[in-house]
Amino acid sequence: MVSFMLKVAMVGVGRSGSVLLQFLHDDPGIEVVAVVDKNDTADGMILARTLGIPTYIDYKILADLPHLDF
Repeated sequence: MVSFMLKVAMVGVGRSGSVLLQFLHDDPGIEVVAVVDKNDTADGMILARTLGIPTYIDYKILADLPHLDF
């Protein structure tokens, strides 16, 4: 049982980023709360939408996200 959930956002999720996104998503102690890439069709952006993770093309939105740990 996880007693603490680390909330993270990812910026830049091309091919390598999609692998990391899947790894983080599968970790029970991590919640990926947002994914950002200027390319809306990047592999990680497509994966994030499939996983139900909000996607953005402007990293500045991250400043407005509540309770973002990293």
